[in-house]
Parts: sequence; C-alpha cells; structure tokens
Amino acid sequence: MPHLARRYRRPHGPWDVPTLDALISAGGGEVVDGDARLGAGAMEDLVSRVAGGLRARGVKKGESVAWQLPNCLAAAVLTRACWRIGAVATPVLHSFGPADVERALGQVDPALVVDVGLDAISDPNLLADVLGHQSVPVGTSGVRPSDLAVILFTSGSAGTPKAVLHTHRALSWKATLMAGVHGLGSRDAVLMPAPMAHIAGLLNGILVPGAAGMRAVLVRRFDPAEALQLVAREQISFLAGPPTFFVAMAGALTSRRSPAASERSSCSLRWAPRAPF
Repeated sequence: MPHLARRYRRPHGPWDVPTLDALISAGGGEVVDGDARLGAGAMEDLVSRVAGGLRARGVKKGESVAWQLPNCLAAAVLTRACWRIGAVATPVLHSFGPADVERALGQVDPALVVDVGLDAISDPNLLADVLGHQSVPVGTSGVRPSDLAVILFTSGSAGTPKAVLHTHRALSWKATLMAGVHGLGSRDAVLMPAPMAHIAGLLNGILVPGAAGMRAVLVRRFDPAEALQLVAREQISFLAGPPTFFVAMAGALTSRRSPAASERSSCSLRWAPRAPF
C-alpha cells in the first residue's frame, strides 16, 4: 500500500537500510569455529575470495546457491559470499535426509550446489583453496536492499519442506533492530548452537553479530557442558535459543560445579528466546 511504502522508506525507517553485505562488511566481528578464529579483516578477505569462486563457477546475480552443512566457518562464508555477488543463499538444514533435500531443492532449482568436504569446513586456508578465486570487493555487484537474499526451508514436520523467501532489507532491518533492542556491541559475544539454515541461527549467528560487530562462536550441536565451557572461555554474553537450552545448562552447572562455570556464572548472560525479541 502506498502510504505504508512511504512510511517504510522514511529516513531510518524499515526500508532505509543497507544490503546485508554492506551491513556486515562495515561492522562484522570475529568468527570462531573450534580452533579457527577469524577477525573481521580475515573474514572479509575469505568472503571476497569465495564470492569470486562462486562467480567463476557461473553463478549470476539473483541465482540460488545451495549447500547442506552444520554450523561452521564454511556456512558463514558461503552465506556472505552469495550476498557479495547478489546470489541467493539457500542453506539446507543439516538434519534433512536425501528425500527432504531433493524435495526442498526441487522448489528453487539452484544454479550451484556446493559440496565442501568435512576436512575443509572449518579451515580457512582449505576453504580458500577449494572455493576461492579472484576477490570481489564489497559494493560492486549492483545488489539492492529489495533484492532476495536468502531462501530457508521449514522443517518438513508437517509434510514437504516449504521454501521461505527473505529480502536484504527485511533481514537488515531485523538484525539492526535486534542488536539495538538487546543492547549488543563489539564487546559482546554470542554462542550459536541453533542451525544457521534456520532463521534463528541465521539471525543470531550471522546477522545480529554483523550488525553489532560482536564475536560469533559457532557450535555444531548443543551440549550443555560444552556450552558452559564456551561461555567461560569466550566470555559469552548473548545466547539465543529455546528455554530447554538454559534448563540443560543450569542442570549441568549444578551437577558439575566446575571452576570455569563458577567463574562465568557471576557475569551477565542475556537470553533471547526464539520469538523475535
């Protein structure tokens, strides 16, 4: 409706936002995946090289690029590399079996399905060797905030997984708003066990850290004891997930009474439920 469009386009309104690539490149923080630890500059270099690799493989603006990976450096880099060249990131839930993958991708007909070996998914040097090419600088692909950015799939619990479309400006506004609502900044760090092929994992593992400039610590699978260790070691201040995560962590904290957990228990850990805020 015209009056809503005018309202959304007003200065600082929901549509007056940068593309996701511009948003994260301007303020992205460190990404941690196991022993791999990449600062903003190293991530920018890897994203630009992988973006060049996608382009060299024939991917064009507006085309879908799909992959099926757990939470890892490769998933974060591929997502941002797609946005760099205007492609549509299409991650498939790691829990999907072959039949669900076929049904999901049959809805989008991806231009490229990326297969990354497990030995490379957390290794920036191997990723650059396997997927990299000539670097693509930020802001050179003619991407607009209204362009499609991501296709995510429902879990398929009620039938065939359904494709859900998200634009740059919708997610850019959401990430910026969430960073502000939760008061997040460069001194914060998020622990991300939720799958980044789900909207909760994408928002809180890639987008909100990019908007806030904070560290994102990626976790393959939630384990409460490991989560407590990471909270202490990485000084985690933000964790998004269902209440069961926190109940399990509280149980592990009570049962173990570990020095690391005790040290961190006196610090601030903000919880963001899966609902928007």
